[in-house]
Amino acid sequence: MNRSTSTFLCNTTAVLTALLLVCCHHDAAHAQDWNQFLGNGGTATTTTAELPLEWDDETNIQWKTELPGPGASSPIIVGDRVFLTCYSGYGDKPKGKIENLVRHIFCFNRTDGKIIWQKSIDNSEVKDEDPYKSFITQHGYATNTPVSDGKSVFVFLGKPGLFAYDLDGNELWKKDISYKTNKTRWGSASSPILFGDNLILNAIEECGKVFSISKSDGEINWEFDAKSKLAYATPTLVTNAEGEVELVLPVPNRVIGLNPVDGTQKWFATNKFDNESNASVLVDKDIIYIYGGFRSVGSMAMRVGGMGDVTKSHVLWNTRDTSYVSTPILKDGHLYWIDESGIAFCVKAESGEQVYKKRVPGVRGGRGIKFFASMIAAGDNMYAVSRRSGTFVIKTKPEYELVSHNKISADDSEFNGSPAVSQNQLIIRSNRFLYCIGQQ
Repeated sequence: MNRSTSTFLCNTTAVLTALLLVCCHHDAAHAQDWNQFLGNGGTATTTTAELPLEWDDETNIQWKTELPGPGASSPIIVGDRVFLTCYSGYGDKPKGKIENLVRHIFCFNRTDGKIIWQKSIDNSEVKDEDPYKSFITQHGYATNTPVSDGKSVFVFLGKPGLFAYDLDGNELWKKDISYKTNKTRWGSASSPILFGDNLILNAIEECGKVFSISKSDGEINWEFDAKSKLAYATPTLVTNAEGEVELVLPVPNRVIGLNPVDGTQKWFATNKFDNESNASVLVDKDIIYIYGGFRSVGSMAMRVGGMGDVTKSHVLWNTRDTSYVSTPILKDGHLYWIDESGIAFCVKAESGEQVYKKRVPGVRGGRGIKFFASMIAAGDNMYAVSRRSGTFVIKTKPEYELVSHNKISADDSEFNGSPAVSQNQLIIRSNRFLYCIGQQ
C-alpha cells in the first residue's frame, strides 16, 4: 500500500466515523425530547407538536414553578425531566457582593413542575469573576443552555466551568477551563453541543478557544485557538457536499470551518460583521446562513466545504439585514426573525431578497433589546418570546400574519430564554418562573 492510499483510507475512516457518531447521537435522542439549545440538532423546529396558540394567567398554564433567581438560558427536556439553570446572590438585586454569586442547576418533573433535584455552585473557586455591569446586565450569569445525550446532562456555567451529572443528579465530573478573561467582560453565553462521544464547547469568551471534551470523563481531546473575541454563538455541525462533517462557528469578521474529529481548521470566509457574534448558524444541506451581531451589519449565505480562504468561491449573498442577538428560523426556503427592536423580517433563503419587514404591534419599551430569546417553529407557526411584552405567534409564511399575542400579566420580570417543546407542551422560563403551557 502506498502512502497516498494509506492517507486516503485514514481520512475516509475518520469521516465515516464522524458521520456514524452524529447518526448515533440523533438516534439516541428521543423524538419527543428537546435535548439542547434550540432542540435536537439546533433546528428550533418541531413538526409533531400541536401547541396552544393562546394563553394568559388563567388559560392553558398547566403549571408554573418559582425560581430562586434570573437566567437567560433555555430549558431542555429529556423524557419527563426538564433541566434549567439560573443564578442568585449577586446581579439579581440592586445591591450585592460578587463573592455571594451562586449558579443553580435544576431538574424538574415535566408533568407537574416539581423539583426532582437541584445543585448550587458558589463562587468560592472562581477567579476573576465578571462584575455586573455593561452588557452582562442584559443576560446575567446563567446564559448557557445544558445539553443531554439521554443518559447524562452537561452544563456549562461560564467561569465555574463544565459539569456532568447523571439524570438523577449524581456528579460525574467537572472541568475547569483556563481563563484569560476578555477585556470587554460581557459574560458567558455559548452552549455546548454533542458530537458522538464528545462535547463541543465554544469558550472563546472565557479563554479564546474552542474545545472537544470527552463526555465520559471531561478530558480534553483537542483545543483550537480562535484568535478572536466577542464570539458567543453556539457551534453548529454541518455535512458538506462530499459527505464530511464540519464544525462551523461564526466569529467577528469571519466564519470558520473545523474538522470536529481533530480540531484542525479547514476553511474560513471573511465578512464585515465586526461586532459580536451571537446567533447560531442556520443549515440547509451544505448551505449555511450567518448573522452579524449588530443592527445593519448584515447577514450572509455560503456553501461549506473547501480549504483555506473560500470567501470568493463559496459566499452566495450578503445583505444588511440581521437579527442581532437571536437565531432566525429557516423554513420552506425562507428565513424569519424578529430583531432586537421588534421588527419582523422574512427573506428568501436563495437570494437574501427581503420579502417583508414589519414592526410587531404591542412591543413596549424604549431603547434597548426587546427580543433576546430565539424563536422556535411548530407546525405552521413561530413562537417569538419578547423580554417584557409577551409571546407573539406568527405564521411561517412569506406574508406577515400575527396569529396571537399572549401575555402573563402577573409576571413583570424579563423572559430571556428560548422555549423548549415536548409532547404538545411549551416550556418557557422567565426570571421568576418556569412555565408549562399546554391545552387544558
